[in-house]
Amino acid sequence: MNPKQSRFLPAPGKLLVALSAAAGASQAGAAIVYTDFGPSGLSNSFISFNISGSYDIVSSGEGDREPYAFTIQSKGGIYLLSRSNGYVAQSGSTLTLFGTDQLIGPTDESGLDFTDHANLTYQTSGNTPGYLGLRFDLYDGTQYYGWAKVADNSPDVTLFGVAYDNAGGSILTGDTGAPAIPEPVNTAFLVSLAAGAVAALAARRKRKAKALAAAKPNVGD
Repeated sequence: MNPKQSRFLPAPGKLLVALSAAAGASQAGAAIVYTDFGPSGLSNSFISFNISGSYDIVSSGEGDREPYAFTIQSKGGIYLLSRSNGYVAQSGSTLTLFGTDQLIGPTDESGLDFTDHANLTYQTSGNTPGYLGLRFDLYDGTQYYGWAKVADNSPDVTLFGVAYDNAGGSILTGDTGAPAIPEPVNTAFLVSLAAGAVAALAARRKRKAKALAAAKPNVGD
């Protein structure tokens, strides 16, 4: 007879499966598309871009209108020209760059409004980077929310990165979709738990093999 197992503990094999699922859970469903332009960023008098990371260096605000959704430049603060399918987040009537962890999403969720006014100026503090909250409307009615990290380094403007949620969900400014690094204590706990599960599984198999051997009739009997 196999030894009884506690009703409150899963079988070792099931525990290993659960551990594997838990380890991959943080990566499942990731939908953030992030374009990094490096620590120095992309600098020019005018930069046209969209939230998918496509960009164009242009000589004036009348750069390519498609497929680019926005054009930025330095003008005593960041000057931004939004295209017909590009919208910029603002808090009430205040046009300002956001810090990290600002929710960018539908108005009823984020509390932000989106404007398509052609001439917007986001006041900045010197060369300090900040985040533009963006919404990009596709022709089929799909809406994507994203952010662009920019800085005013007059006479140029610098674009450091662009990101958006390709599932159409909200996004936090600064969120690149990279999985969070587990805290050491949690990592140690998972490792010890996995080791215990492996040991329990080996012991279970050993007991099962011993029980099967004992159940076989002796040939000489």
